[in-house]
Amino acid sequence: MKFMRMGHILIISFSTWPSNSKQGRILGNIIKALGPRFDADVLTIRESDMGYIEKVNRTRLLRVPVGEQYSQQVEAFQRAISRQLDSDEYDIIHFRSPWAGNVIAQKLQYFDSKIIYEPALGRNLMADAAMSTRLEEMEQISIDLADLIIVASTYQATYLKEKLGVTKPIHIIAPGVDVDQFDWDVTTGLTRMDLIWVDNFNDLSITDFVFNSLSRIIKTKPDFRAGLVGFVNQDIASELMKQVEKAGLIDAIKFFGPQDTDALPLLMSRAKMGLVSPHINYNTLIPRFDCMNILEYMSCRTVTIAPSNPFTTEITQNGSLAYLYNASLPDSLTYCIESILSDPEKAAETARTAYYTTRNRYTASEMRRRMLYAYAELMPPVSIEDGLLSQTDDRPHTISWQGKKTSSTGSGSHIPTVLTEGQSNVNEISLDIEDIEFEASGVLLGMDVEKHDEETDPFQPVRY
Repeated sequence: MKFMRMGHILIISFSTWPSNSKQGRILGNIIKALGPRFDADVLTIRESDMGYIEKVNRTRLLRVPVGEQYSQQVEAFQRAISRQLDSDEYDIIHFRSPWAGNVIAQKLQYFDSKIIYEPALGRNLMADAAMSTRLEEMEQISIDLADLIIVASTYQATYLKEKLGVTKPIHIIAPGVDVDQFDWDVTTGLTRMDLIWVDNFNDLSITDFVFNSLSRIIKTKPDFRAGLVGFVNQDIASELMKQVEKAGLIDAIKFFGPQDTDALPLLMSRAKMGLVSPHINYNTLIPRFDCMNILEYMSCRTVTIAPSNPFTTEITQNGSLAYLYNASLPDSLTYCIESILSDPEKAAETARTAYYTTRNRYTASEMRRRMLYAYAELMPPVSIEDGLLSQTDDRPHTISWQGKKTSSTGSGSHIPTVLTEGQSNVNEISLDIEDIEFEASGVLLGMDVEKHDEETDPFQPVRY
């Protein structure tokens, strides 16, 4: 009888988890797929209310504290990667950002690990021109050192093969969404919205494009209402409100702030259409496209409006499952909105077809299966009599933190809303420090840890 070998793996993601961001939800799917089957360490960024170390089943989350400046974040994260590679041994190293590639390449001669590169995370908006150039250089290094590359679309795979001449194995793993979680019908008892836009609002050029389009709509439909869901960058909040006022949308737009994934279907089901924002140029060697909210709209039977790019064209079967607009023409977005409002029956049929397509092709379970197939290529199945299967997980479990809940999905507010520090949280559990068992890697955190028999020695990590 053949089984996949149980190995020790390291996943490196220059992002946070748990997180309601698109990348956070994708990383959650990866952890859910690999965690039960491998002894996994996941190296991510720590936010202020998160623990440094947390144990989730077989997965150990190692969170890195970083500075405020983007360059400081990159440097701190790279140092943590270097220390983690020095402190433990892994069968597979799976990294999702070019920033990790350079560090791994420098240390590759010292360990015998298979390398998976997933070009998911690109340039941050805070990166200057020099860092953007450096990122492209590191992307090439990441491609060269990888034993296997995971991409999200056929377009990216073709680009790697034909434009960059990559000959090594490439696996296409499309993003997946928990369809059952988003499978809501119209919610009664709540005011309907015409449009919902789920995103992180940190680029004024994108909001200006959308607001200009909506300003044309309310001239003919003054009762048009839109809801914006997601984190608003406080550095641009005042300018954002000036854009809203200039476009004459004060009464037409409400901000709901960041929401838990459980709350998103409730909001999406209230809207006639869901908006995917225009594509941001990430200035990376391999093109990247945001993708999660288009699948979430589709699985919620909310007709989708998306920018026309290679990825959305692929996901929507050349536009048959959504309304596609030209991201360089505001009138194009206006036309899509008007088309949906003027022919609701056609829009509803488009949404139904998109829903069934999502259930058949873009589920989280399908993504997890494809991820395991990719790993099986690097870790071939073995016979059970070979004795290579892991037994029990002897790493101690750790209680680390209680996440904060976001605002409710009620009526929304007229101004951007975010979580603020110091707010009481009724969902938090009060624990005395003695009640918490901490497991920390001194190599990762740069601190001494008193050694006990049942704890991990940070300078002599347990081998799996």
